[in-house]
Order: sequence, then structure tokens, then C-alpha cells
Amino acid sequence: MQTFLKIAGVQFDNEDGESRQEILKTLKKNTCGIITVDLVETTYEGEYAIKCLDHNSRKIIGWIPKTELKNEILSSQMTGFIRVGSYGASVQLAVIKRPTQAQYHAVKIICSRARKSMPAYDTRAYAYIFEMARA
Repeated sequence: MQTFLKIAGVQFDNEDGESRQEILKTLKKNTCGIITVDLVETTYEGEYAIKCLDHNSRKIIGWIPKTELKNEILSSQMTGFIRVGSYGASVQLAVIKRPTQAQYHAVKIICSRARKSMPAYDTRAYAYIFEMARA
């Protein structure tokens, strides 16, 4: 079973003209590169499609590829890993690894004290926060 799924369409602009590449680069800069992605079922040019939205900004960051629309790892909310390289920005989706209640509250306290927003609801994002707090 495939555990990661690459989002398509990240190189295009949204209908309002905003560049998805710029959205992703900003998200990467303002987060640890791990975001929560909402998957929204819709139609595109008359066909079934799933768009990918950044959970916090609600901006479209891409689409699920047509060949992956029935992939069993898809759920309404997933964790997105942003990569930025010389080719541009890309996003890979994975199933959320839910933190424990203790981890959630510890990260909430750390972020509150540092006046930072909460990261993606995923233990992989929390590991980054714990590492930053130790430094």
C-alpha cells in the first residue's frame, strides 16, 4: 500500500490569480513544512475531482491526481509535507499520525509561550516543535 501521495497542479495559479507556488513557499516558511490539508470533493470540468486546501488559510494548493481518486489512504483531512527545491514547491500527503492528548497540550503550551500558531495536528509536526523548544 502506498503511504504517500503527491498533489497535482501545484504549479498553476488559483482562479483569483494567486500563485500556488507562492502559497506553498509561504506555508513552508511559516511552518515546519508540515501542514494539515483538507480534501474537498467537487467537480472540475464536469468530472469528479478532489481539491486540496490548506486547513488554516483555506487556499487551494492543488488537486488529487485523477489516477489516485480511489486511493484507500485518502481521507477528508491529511498531513501535507511541503518540499521546496530548485524545481519549485511540491506537496506529499500522508495519513495523519494523531498525537496523544499529553503531546497536544504540551505543544499548545510551547506555542502559546512562544506566541506561535499551532502546527499541523500530527506527531511529526509536534516532533519539530519539541526539538525547537529544546534548542
